[in-house]
Amino acid sequence: MASVRNNPSNVEDVFVAMAAMAPRKALFQSPKEDEMVEDGSQSLVNKLMMDFDVASVRRSTNAELHQQRLNVLRLRLEETAADNWRYKPVYKLMGL
Repeated sequence: MASVRNNPSNVEDVFVAMAAMAPRKALFQSPKEDEMVEDGSQSLVNKLMMDFDVASVRRSTNAELHQQRLNVLRLRLEETAADNWRYKPVYKLMGL
């Protein structure tokens, strides 16, 4: 075994054989991902998708908050209408 390691022709053959082999693919990487990253289109797609997701979440959140505000106003209006009998109308207080 020692003679094989020290023999320069065998070491050169091993390096030549290793260079001829195709490089290993990274785990968890699709074959087309390398091509898309090279020209930057994947990063552009990711940015656009993130912007779209943020905009849609913001839009739905704003709609939910608006609906909550309307519900609070509706409840206050009902409370005011229920308490209306306790108070004199404003136009009578002003003398109109």
